[in-house]
Amino acid sequence: MRTKLYVFQLFLQYITTVYSCKTSQKILLQPYSGTAIAYPENYPTGTGYGINLNCSWEITAGEGYHVIMYPTRISCGSDTTLKLYYGSTTLAETTDCVKCPDIVGYCSDIVQTNSSHVLLVLSTSSSLDNGGFQFYFMAVKTKRAKVCNSTGTKLMATRSPNFITSPGFPAEYPNFLDCSWIVERAVTESESHLVFQFRSQFLEPNYIGCSDYVKIGGLGEFCEGSDDYILQTSRNMPVNDTSVNVRFKSDGGYALSGFVLAYYIEDPLLPCSCQHGGTCSNLTCICSKGYKGPNCQNESLTMVSFSSSSSDVREGKSVWFRSEIVDNFDFRVRWFRKGILITSASTRYTMTSSPSINGTEFHMLNISRALQRDTGNWTVKASNGVTTVSVNFSLVVRPSLLLQMMPQYDFSIQSGEEINLQCSVTNAESLKGLTNGSLIWQKDGKVILSDSAFNISTLETTATLRKLTAVLDDSGRYSCSHSGYPDPVYESVNITVTKKEQKVCRNETSEDIIWNATAAGTTKKESCPENQKGTATRYCDTQGDWELPNLVNCTDEAFVNASKELDSLIADGVDNTEKLQETVNNTLQTMKNLTSKAGGLSSGDISSSLDILDKIVNVTNMTNGKIEKKAFFKVVDNVLSTDNSKSWATVSEKTAKGASSLLKSMDRLSEIVIRSNNVTRTTFSGDNFEVRIDKTKIDEKGIRFPDVSSNGVSNDTKEFATFLELPKQTGSGSKEINYVAVIYKTISDIFPKASKSERSVNSNEAEEAPDKEDYVNSEILSLTTQTDLETLSPPLHLTFNHISKNNDTDLQPNCVSWNFTTNNWSEKGCKVSLSNTTRTVCQCSHLTNFAILMRPYVSGKEDSASLKTLSATGVILSIVFTVLTFTIYITNWKYIKSDLNVLLLNLCGSLVVSYVIFIVAVEKTSDELNLIIIVTLIRVLLASSAMTKSSVQKKAASGLRSLGTLLPVLGVNWLFGMLAVNESAEFFQFLFIISNSLQGFFIFVSHVLMNKKLMKSMKSRYPVLAVLTLSTESSKKDPTSVSRTQSSGSDVPLKGLGKKKRASKFGKFSKKTAKTKNVQKSDSFLTEKTDLTMSEVESKEKESNVLLKEEQTDV
Repeated sequence: MRTKLYVFQLFLQYITTVYSCKTSQKILLQPYSGTAIAYPENYPTGTGYGINLNCSWEITAGEGYHVIMYPTRISCGSDTTLKLYYGSTTLAETTDCVKCPDIVGYCSDIVQTNSSHVLLVLSTSSSLDNGGFQFYFMAVKTKRAKVCNSTGTKLMATRSPNFITSPGFPAEYPNFLDCSWIVERAVTESESHLVFQFRSQFLEPNYIGCSDYVKIGGLGEFCEGSDDYILQTSRNMPVNDTSVNVRFKSDGGYALSGFVLAYYIEDPLLPCSCQHGGTCSNLTCICSKGYKGPNCQNESLTMVSFSSSSSDVREGKSVWFRSEIVDNFDFRVRWFRKGILITSASTRYTMTSSPSINGTEFHMLNISRALQRDTGNWTVKASNGVTTVSVNFSLVVRPSLLLQMMPQYDFSIQSGEEINLQCSVTNAESLKGLTNGSLIWQKDGKVILSDSAFNISTLETTATLRKLTAVLDDSGRYSCSHSGYPDPVYESVNITVTKKEQKVCRNETSEDIIWNATAAGTTKKESCPENQKGTATRYCDTQGDWELPNLVNCTDEAFVNASKELDSLIADGVDNTEKLQETVNNTLQTMKNLTSKAGGLSSGDISSSLDILDKIVNVTNMTNGKIEKKAFFKVVDNVLSTDNSKSWATVSEKTAKGASSLLKSMDRLSEIVIRSNNVTRTTFSGDNFEVRIDKTKIDEKGIRFPDVSSNGVSNDTKEFATFLELPKQTGSGSKEINYVAVIYKTISDIFPKASKSERSVNSNEAEEAPDKEDYVNSEILSLTTQTDLETLSPPLHLTFNHISKNNDTDLQPNCVSWNFTTNNWSEKGCKVSLSNTTRTVCQCSHLTNFAILMRPYVSGKEDSASLKTLSATGVILSIVFTVLTFTIYITNWKYIKSDLNVLLLNLCGSLVVSYVIFIVAVEKTSDELNLIIIVTLIRVLLASSAMTKSSVQKKAASGLRSLGTLLPVLGVNWLFGMLAVNESAEFFQFLFIISNSLQGFFIFVSHVLMNKKLMKSMKSRYPVLAVLTLSTESSKKDPTSVSRTQSSGSDVPLKGLGKKKRASKFGKFSKKTAKTKNVQKSDSFLTEKTDLTMSEVESKEKESNVLLKEEQTDV
């Protein structure tokens, strides 16, 4: 019995490098040498995915080789994307079994890419406490033998590894193989010895030995069948013999991927002078990471060159820098401005890398638009984790030319008045280095010469343009520029010269602004008042009267500076947490002081505050930095002050911003705050809003905010309060979740009075109540949780106190939530549970911002309910009559069986099904089905076997009779239905419902009560029906019987030849009719019995008709 050698202790990871997650890496695989890529780097010992990862590994095999891969371990979350591309770009084909978050196609065997380039990409949008992956890659020969060519093949071992592989590796090896090789040493020195090493092993073992195995002379048999050895390298296994036999044998059982066995000569006794932790192998130093050279004496990382497009540029221009770097190991390149790391989040900086033809890499930094803050010292650093190289360089950004025109904005003058323009260079340093040129004037793109009708005066940095008497032709666009400046920089103003009789708005001072004259029907721009930045506007109406100034774009200079500071952080992509937090917190302190000033904020300050709060949230989200939450909340509280209501109204009217912008910033900040796993309870209670940040086990304990007693009374004011209560949510897990709850106390004053809900916007209700407006009549409640709870069960309960008592019967409260997509209130997912004049209780199935919206009461709502009730009642009655008709026909089927009645039964069944559908979904009707039924019935009637034997005239007549029967029953609904499309046509809506509901009744009357054959059958089978109708029928004469008696008793004169023959025929006819009369008489008196069946009656009647026709023909 062969003894299996358990060599688990031999299989230790021989790979020196495990590639971890970095922005972009390139890996060159060595032949038949496993290379690991893992995240985290120590996975599976360490687990978890970081947030916002964006890593890629470009893996390349040498010429004649292709890449294979085995995912030893993989675990990923819903926000993790991991893909393997069979090429060097994301446009290449992907493998189906390496896919996150979808791991349905988990790889069960080695993946053969058949490509010399593959790309592995990892990205995440959120962090995960567990999970990770570890993949092994190997380069194998593209062309390789699939069977053993011979046995006893001699192989020569050198100091460079060579390889023996199972046939077809990594594909399954064939059964019943018996391959052998003889490995000999090329070097015969006694100090050297032969070394074997598995680079991959996956063979078929069994419980007592080896089914398939590799036998190495002097070492034993190997048949590891665990995936822990796939593409992984074992420890060196030395043999002192100069010649070693290697044998691979497989039986007829299942086959696996096989093996890769390396063999080479090692000289362990020959010492090497390896430095920096290098190891000696085969007379060669194997250097540790970061070093190179025969004795590992040199650092491997080298910056070969550095260059730039320029070190002195003008503001607004682009500039690039390039470093050329080489290393045998993986390295990382970073760029620093004044010691602060620049990241790819920047909107102005772009960092790229590309390989060169000589094996180095080019790393570039491109600044698309240089600004003055870019002036200073820059550094580029490259590091491989052991050693670092860097280059320092300087950049000078000269300011761009700034011109100022006075007057600064477009203006109007009357004919005969003076034109006086002045142009100045506001930053003389921008002209440094210019040897010639001066300020020049242009009108409508043409240069104004000094000898023209204009008087031009030019100094070094100032120029004036004057004309004492303006004429109408002087209207146009006047521009100022510098002829020596290399870039086109202009400052322009439009002048309109009007006739003296033309209406204009005269010069006037308002809001501390001098408003220069302007033509009627135009908007004038002027600079904002002192200590404010921006542009004020004012409209001059067609009558030449000024309207009120619009200062919504005028804001305190401190707001402008704070906004610019945040803009620079976002634009530059600065990665310095301390710097970012310092800037954000300083801005919040400034904002807190600015928004606390007495008298309230101007509309411009409100607009700027909203922008700054949004930028603070953006910076905090970008860097995951901490924020002084209470300072942020204080700013929000100040901005929501009722002292600012007038300014808020202006902002909502003149800009696209409003209270919705503030709600959105708070919601986004809430999401950032509760994203952390170490949330501590934080509360803030201001005059205008309150907030609580906390965590809870939602499956054990609900959330109630603010703190109120069980009867809804505030613990602070002892009055009924507005509050929300989220009951325990089943199936939400036992883990604690973070949440943020907010109540906005005064925001109802900020929302516009005409704030429409989606329901009223999308309906005709506004037209029905034009004198009423929707308005918010409560405080606003908000709840955000760390985990999406989806549809809440049980629902969220919200209790709102009405701000104004609702005594107006024309207004009704609606439970609404704010939709940030449509910027409207939406009733979706919310309903009124209880309401009175002072309070409303809502139930909602989702989380967001909630309020009570007062909407004009519309009576159509009740009309709609009554229409639905009437329709449902009528449908039920119609079902009863239709089912009754169906039942009667089925019970009397053998007496009335015919094609027409088959169609009638189909009609009844179809109508019943459509009515049931109607009841289940009241909003849908069955009228579409009616048309199908009509067309189908007519088609079958016209195509029946009886009709095919008839003439065209009879077919047409039968079709008309079918239409006459069906259209009143089914088609009349369409007439009323088309007239009832408009909701205001209530009369036709009721007619439509009534006619639709009587379908079953009409069918019962026309096909049961009016069907003589069916009624005869029923009376004969059920005598009780005869008793009910006996008195009626006995009191009436049967006009049909009388006519038949008179007809049979009359003497018809017969003339001409053949009289005797005709008399004989008439005698026969008389006998037949006598029998028929007896049958009719028995039918007329229901108390008599007959042995004749209905079919016999019909047969006798047909014989009588035939004889009568023959007699008439003879006559």
